[in-house]
This record gives sequence, C-alpha cells and structure tokens, in this order.
Amino acid sequence: MNLLVTIKEVAKLAGVSMTTVSRAYNPKSVIKESTRQKKFLVLPKILAMLLT
Repeated sequence: MNLLVTIKEVAKLAGVSMTTVSRAYNPKSVIKESTRQKKFLVLPKILAMLLT
C-alpha cells in the first residue's frame, strides 16, 4: 500500500492546478482562502483512495 500522495493527485481531486496546490501548502503564498481550503475538502477522497 502506497501512502504517499502526490501534488498531481491532490490537484486532480481538488480541481485545481499543481501550482495552486503547492501555493496552498506554502503559508507565505497569496491565494484566496477558499482555494487554500480545498486541500482539506479532498482529504476524504484521498483517504478513500489510500484505503482501497
């Protein structure tokens, strides 16, 4: 079981670019808070993906 999730996978699940995901995880980046929160919204999908 591979427990590593790539930026590419998070971006695809969140419907944003890999650049946006990278910026969302960098606290000094300037992006909308609603966009930054998308990384948390995909967590259930990521966990389901990892557990299957």
